[in-house]
Amino acid sequence: MIRFSIIAVLVTCFPIFSMDKLSVSDYLDYLINDHAIPKQLQTDVRHAQSSFIQSSSVADWTIQSSLSSNHTEPYQSSFAPEYIDSLQAQLSIARPLLSTGGYLSFDIRQQRFKQAPLSFGGMPSVNQPTYFQNAIAITYKQPLLVGFLGDVLNHPINIASRNVQATKFKSEDGLEAFVQSKLSEYVDWTLLHELTELSFSRLQLARESYDQTKERVRVNLAENIDLLRAEAALERAHQLWMTQKATLKSFQFKVSVQFENPSILHQSPSFQLYDMVDIKKPDHILISKLRRITSMNLNEPTLKENLRLSKAKRNGELDLVGSYEFLGGSSAFYSAQRHLNNNATIALQYRRALSDTQAIEQVKKDNDTFKQFKHQQTQIQKDIKAEVLSLYTLIEEYRSILNITLNQILIFKKKADAETALYKQGRSSIDMVIQAQDDVLNSKLNYANLSANYQKYVLAYQDLTDALLQAYEITL
Repeated sequence: MIRFSIIAVLVTCFPIFSMDKLSVSDYLDYLINDHAIPKQLQTDVRHAQSSFIQSSSVADWTIQSSLSSNHTEPYQSSFAPEYIDSLQAQLSIARPLLSTGGYLSFDIRQQRFKQAPLSFGGMPSVNQPTYFQNAIAITYKQPLLVGFLGDVLNHPINIASRNVQATKFKSEDGLEAFVQSKLSEYVDWTLLHELTELSFSRLQLARESYDQTKERVRVNLAENIDLLRAEAALERAHQLWMTQKATLKSFQFKVSVQFENPSILHQSPSFQLYDMVDIKKPDHILISKLRRITSMNLNEPTLKENLRLSKAKRNGELDLVGSYEFLGGSSAFYSAQRHLNNNATIALQYRRALSDTQAIEQVKKDNDTFKQFKHQQTQIQKDIKAEVLSLYTLIEEYRSILNITLNQILIFKKKADAETALYKQGRSSIDMVIQAQDDVLNSKLNYANLSANYQKYVLAYQDLTDALLQAYEITL
């Protein structure tokens, strides 16, 4: 590569190749640390964790307060004052209990009543113009059917918890697909460098053949037509090299802008294009443990719980409600704070739709959803297994194809050397030499393209089997 860089500088006065290398690790470091997609995937995980925390806050204490004033003027009667003014302050604190599914609340009420004096026949006032009343209450509501032991309250929390893990799997899959796509581009960049170098080597051979033929024509060892043929071959090689160089240059400009690094224009990739890669055999891969399957399986408990709750709702809602109040009242504020009386209430409440149409249809819907999920679960496992086996087979076949192509290169190289030797002896034509040299180049170009395809198939296989991030030591 260095030798070629020096020759390219001398010939074109533009340094396409450079001694500087952009390694795979440096390339991936930028993608993971600076690219927007990995950052977005990390944000998705944080958002899922935040949603879980928000769902868990259902068990937090909630506080509520109110201050109200009321003025009423009852219908005139002998037993009612002309007006009643009331002022009430209330403070409540409540929370659900996840372990039981119940709802616990505490209330404090302070009330003040003012009313017009009420008297009969000139007698003194028989009512109290100012009266204070307060209460401290505790209330507990316990569901006995739907929601018993907190299954309804815990359901959204469990969904959010599983969603955190599912989002991690999805983000890791997204990161792996992103890395696979960008590494494929890196392989393409390596291929462009290789094709440009090979086409330049062909240009050098064509130039040497042209110079040799020109010299042979000068000493009458070759015809002018041979010189024209050599010149035509030289122009074709030059056109091919210029085309490859333009494609490479365009790609490097794109990468340099994406990386915001102009020095990439003078760098080359360091991917080992022709190396064989060890991959797991399909028999050693547990399809059920792959992220796509594991992530999908996380939905199964949610769908089962949805179906169970839908069936439970058909029985209606039965709640046990109990409350106890400490009461105090007096015409003096201080005396009203002594809670000398109490109220107690206990009740059973039952609710159910008579036709139960909504619950019946919801059970049918949830049951169909669960059955469809099981079908999809089986089908996706089959599809992934088939895709793994298919891609592995293609990779193994490519190993044989590459070996055959490599053998072709050796044969064509020997043929080109033999044709050149015969031509120097005057026993072959320049056409045969050019054809032999073109065969060598085409076989090398074919080998480079096949190697790039092989590397990209390997990357796709590693992505499919959740092995790509581990292979390049990448974490989300």
